[in-house]
Amino acid sequence: MAPSSSRKRRYSSSNDWTGMDELIRGVPLIDLSETDDEDEEQDPISIHDSADDDEIEVESDAGVLPRGQAAERCRTIAAWPLSGFEFVGSARTSIDLEVVVDIDVELMDGDEPSGDFLRVKRIMSHRRSGEVILRGILFRRAFLMDRMLRKAQNEICAILVDVEPDEANPRMNDHLADVPIECVGVVRRVILTNIPFAGNYGNERRKWDDHSFRDRYTMSPEAANDDGELCCRWKRVEYNDADGRQAAARTGKKAKRDIASQIFKTVEKTTTENEETISADSHGNRVVRRKMRSESVYETQFSPTSMPRNASSRRSEQDISPDLAALISEQRTHFDALAGGGGATSGAQLTGSIITFLLDKSVDACNTLRLAFPGATILQTVLGDFFHNNNGRDCSYQVATAHISYPCKTYSGAHTRAGKDDEMNEDAACSVEDIFRMTRPKVATFEQTNAMVSYKKNHHVWRRLIRDITWNSYSVRWRVMDATKHGSTSKRERLIIIAACPGHPLPAFPPPRVERQRTIRDVLAQVGLMRVEKHMQAFTQFKVAKPRYDDDVTLNYTITCSGGEGDIHPGGERSFTGQELAVLAGFPWWRRFAIASMTKLREIIGNVVPVGLAMDLYYMVHKSLDEGEEEMAQWLLDAGLLGEEDVIAMREKQELRREDAKAEAVRKEGALHRREPKQSSKPKATQAPIVLDEDDVITID
Repeated sequence: MAPSSSRKRRYSSSNDWTGMDELIRGVPLIDLSETDDEDEEQDPISIHDSADDDEIEVESDAGVLPRGQAAERCRTIAAWPLSGFEFVGSARTSIDLEVVVDIDVELMDGDEPSGDFLRVKRIMSHRRSGEVILRGILFRRAFLMDRMLRKAQNEICAILVDVEPDEANPRMNDHLADVPIECVGVVRRVILTNIPFAGNYGNERRKWDDHSFRDRYTMSPEAANDDGELCCRWKRVEYNDADGRQAAARTGKKAKRDIASQIFKTVEKTTTENEETISADSHGNRVVRRKMRSESVYETQFSPTSMPRNASSRRSEQDISPDLAALISEQRTHFDALAGGGGATSGAQLTGSIITFLLDKSVDACNTLRLAFPGATILQTVLGDFFHNNNGRDCSYQVATAHISYPCKTYSGAHTRAGKDDEMNEDAACSVEDIFRMTRPKVATFEQTNAMVSYKKNHHVWRRLIRDITWNSYSVRWRVMDATKHGSTSKRERLIIIAACPGHPLPAFPPPRVERQRTIRDVLAQVGLMRVEKHMQAFTQFKVAKPRYDDDVTLNYTITCSGGEGDIHPGGERSFTGQELAVLAGFPWWRRFAIASMTKLREIIGNVVPVGLAMDLYYMVHKSLDEGEEEMAQWLLDAGLLGEEDVIAMREKQELRREDAKAEAVRKEGALHRREPKQSSKPKATQAPIVLDEDDVITID
């Protein structure tokens, strides 16, 4: 039965899956949090690829099957049928539409399209009642993804739910949804690809069979919406929390949002049915793959080129093209935008990154960065001037990795009144595209306060940030992480975002460390063994001593930039010194800070990314870079462009460079490490206590 182009389109802007953390480019799976009717604010950025998107009536719960219609949502393709059911080869709907395995169908919500689609992988029929349930891959229209994907007509996103936290790259066939056959409307065609939406293969023979989703003169927008081909480049992944429960969002005006780990990820391989297909690797090269129809879209034969490999050919090192060598042994250069005190930079350096460019507007922060990273280029400017002066197109800043820590005060839960820098801080969060264009990183990381996702007031900025990342075709995943599980002594929960360029593996989040957590006593003992510069010895002397407390525990407070009652040395008579705060924040014991006022030092230290967390994160980043280079090396081997000896030699050089970078990170003059007696909780008689105003005291709350 042919679908009617006059069907009324009514979609909902929210969904039942609220714990999604992963967006993956290629067949991007996009995980988006729920949206309440009260949360429908003006879209900060208008992205309408379809002129008729505004005509679509959006209601609550759009794109979501009515509660109870989806029997199960986490079935693998190898799972047994439901109790009392058996697998069958085909079934018919009430309108006599035949449904078979591997067919794509549109799902209905009553008499209206729901915005969801299903690729049928199994058909189950009840032995007695004859009830039919379909099991397959669930898709949803991209503009229903909580504004985290661009609004493109007939672009859809695969939905994966009930994913375990340790599954870094879940397969679509392992997370299928069960849907009653009564929800089936009409047959549609879904294309899984990582080629940019509305693109083609660059060859007349390989263009899409149906141009309806990109050519308004071929088919009217209404007809294209009802009958045109559907393009899936993304998958959205919803992870269970640590207790195995799906992440859920609370509702209400003041509700905080509980978001576990989520991903938007592009489809990893281009797939059109029963034919040769083409996708792009991380360097923009076209990769030809031949696919036979199978149970899994991932089961493909990798055939990058028709060039025969000459296994006996051996190139001398001088004959190897520098471009080919760079593909598998590129230097791990690093750019840190809004670097602050260099917490994330220190973590990247300790894992082998070559710190190349550091940008910050603060004079004191830049002075510290120059002292800590003498080999890096320090850019003391604001982001806007940096882009303007370079016309946004200077490619001399290209690096392998980039880190971005936008100002977080505007989004903090304690920020209840408008500040003078709020507008500038929000504008800075709109610079993702400019940073990506100038640095062109393979992997980019972001750090923010967890209030960005937990407070409704920040949702419009949060959506825009993720949409800017996916707009540039980067896969993205995010998670709120506890720094105490990654070597930090003080409590600090931060939102961490990881993005990977098209065709490059998306790094997984680091697992928690299994070592014993460092206590306050451990940190203070470490400080007592080092030579502390005079300006880092400043502290606040209390007029009335505070109660003493046990220091053989972790610090249950977060080191921040403002004053407060938490900044208390275990002795109770003074605050922590600048050096003690730096080590509590995770800085290595040899790290130096430029001379500045105690207020500025505490601000710099209180704003940093915990170094242990950054180090664990960039360990996973380097692991993914290794995987990408291994894939490229295999491509070059299969193409006959390099021999195995060439690849081994270049990878050994790459490893030596990384080890040299790590060694340089910990090499300091011995004068900085002279052993001294452990400091007492009281200042020495020869050391005059430095009493600071209340506004200068760092808060630990």
